[in-house]
Amino acid sequence: MSKYPKNVVCPLFSLIVNPDRVKDEPFTYIDTAGWFWAKNKLLVIADSNDIAQMTRRIGAMAPMLEQMLNTLGRLLQIFQPEKH
Repeated sequence: MSKYPKNVVCPLFSLIVNPDRVKDEPFTYIDTAGWFWAKNKLLVIADSNDIAQMTRRIGAMAPMLEQMLNTLGRLLQIFQPEKH
């Protein structure tokens, strides 16, 4: 016996058939992002601020790394409290 209703093979199947749902439905893209982070164990990497490892893990292109590091530096300047 399936844990899904008779008319639903698998909740993810509807995303495979209609991937635009990920960009169009807020809860769907939040759930999808959460699934991706959990599947790829990204939280530990993010907490360590290892941008190079994060970039490799998500499969981003190496040329993007310098831009990402520059952006991170600017964000840290904005959001980190000043040290006195």
